[in-house]
Amino acid sequence: MQITRRYKLSALAFSLTLIVGCSATHHKSDLLVIEKQGSFAVGGSVIQMPGTFDPIKQGAYNPAGPDSTGQTLHGDHLTAFYQIPPKANHLPLVFWHGHGESLRTWQTTPDGREGFQNIFLREGYATYLVDQPRRGLSGRSTKSVTINAAPDEQLWFGTFRLGVWPNYYPNVQFSKDPEALNQFYRQMTPNTGPYDAALNIDGVSKLFDKIGDGILVTHSQSGGPGWKTAMNDSHVKAIVAFEPGGDFVFPEGQGPATATMKGRSFPLPKVPMVEFMKLTKIPIVIYYGDNFLDAVLSKSTTTPATLEETSLISCSFLLGH
Repeated sequence: MQITRRYKLSALAFSLTLIVGCSATHHKSDLLVIEKQGSFAVGGSVIQMPGTFDPIKQGAYNPAGPDSTGQTLHGDHLTAFYQIPPKANHLPLVFWHGHGESLRTWQTTPDGREGFQNIFLREGYATYLVDQPRRGLSGRSTKSVTINAAPDEQLWFGTFRLGVWPNYYPNVQFSKDPEALNQFYRQMTPNTGPYDAALNIDGVSKLFDKIGDGILVTHSQSGGPGWKTAMNDSHVKAIVAFEPGGDFVFPEGQGPATATMKGRSFPLPKVPMVEFMKLTKIPIVIYYGDNFLDAVLSKSTTTPATLEETSLISCSFLLGH
């Protein structure tokens, strides 16, 4: 994208400074210092099959699959990996990935540079990287789904607006080194069960209940669930949304009924005004990169009215309507 990395990071750092204040002073260093790190799971459920497990009869590996009689399955949880620097700012950052991605979104960039995880550790923020239920490290699902090995990588090239395959957009910031594209493609990971936004919201809410107050950072698909997480959990003290998807919430009786993006129409969720007002009481910053309109128009029959609706959606939270 044409917006420079330095500008975006400076703007984000400034936004976070306004949110958390100047409670701690940190000096940048080539040495990355971490006081504590670890990982854990929150949320989820347990399935118990009837009967009694026989460790002799059922305890050996069976190529045909396990005999589930009397056994349990712990699944649908969220996994969090955290790192905490010394004298951390009082509000940690919780990073929530988008569609087709995992917590790797926030780690090393495809061309080998430090990602947001390390950048903000150096700025003195504790970071929590999550894999939502049925994705990545949270792949243990209580419901089955068929995962097809379908080639689809040129689709991702366009979806992430690197360009229109096989050409990159002019001045795109993404590295044109073939190895960077190789690493980008190898970040992709499928859902291991049916996508369930309510399940994901519950998982992230339980994370905030465990760690306390913090700032939620969303990307793309997690943008919509992010708004609802903030409405459900008062521990979310601010939201940084990178290119949130089209499911912006509106107060009941206000805003467009539907939106059309990339050729598909979908209803916009409506919530009671008392719930929506919760979003107007916390800082929210929304970032969209370049080539956004070109990507939408190239894949849909978008009309001026639809673009107006899109503008309304984008401004909804900033205006408090």
